[in-house]
Amino acid sequence: FLQPRKIENDMIKITFNNKPTKLETGVSLQEFVERNGMVSTNIAIAVNNSVVLKEKWGDTTINDGDSILIIKAYYGG
Repeated sequence: FLQPRKIENDMIKITFNNKPTKLETGVSLQEFVERNGMVSTNIAIAVNNSVVLKEKWGDTTINDGDSILIIKAYYGG
């Protein structure tokens, strides 16, 4: 079967680490992390300048206009 083609109306505009990007609607933070090949350990996510607890990533849907900042913690000196 053919997959329905995504149309422009199914896309939202977000800012990810200060870079404008487009994303389809209905994506959770957890999906976003996985799709971008990030490991969910040692990272923190803020949406619109508010930190989202890791336990809430799967329940937090990314919305049009959201600003997402992902920071990776590094150890050592």
